[in-house]
Amino acid sequence: MFLITDLRMTRFHITLEQSVKLVIDAIKTAKGGEIFVPKLASFYIKDLAKALCNRTKIKEIGIRPGEKIHETLISSGENISYKKSNDYFIIKPKKNKNKSKKNVNFSSDENDKFLNIDQLKKNISLYFSD
Repeated sequence: MFLITDLRMTRFHITLEQSVKLVIDAIKTAKGGEIFVPKLASFYIKDLAKALCNRTKIKEIGIRPGEKIHETLISSGENISYKKSNDYFIIKPKKNKNKSKKNVNFSSDENDKFLNIDQLKKNISLYFSD
């Protein structure tokens, strides 16, 4: 049985390849002080449990103190200067005053890219195949 604190819980998913690409792209393009936030797909924790073992029951046990239902990489209240690329939000350092400040929210529950159970199974199999 999988114990899940909240069935609505979501998280971002990053593959090893995406992690390596993020580091290489940041090294190639950074001017100094930027923060690179990858545009990642999200998933439901309950779907991850089903992808790991579909025959197992899931029991919701309630959220624990300090635990978040959703993951937020950029919150709307940060009022940051940023640039969008195909793969990243590039947050500009505060010293860069010539860019307009914009509100952006990048949260796992409000993402337009969600992985389904089959996609999660495929990603899991990449790391646990014989």
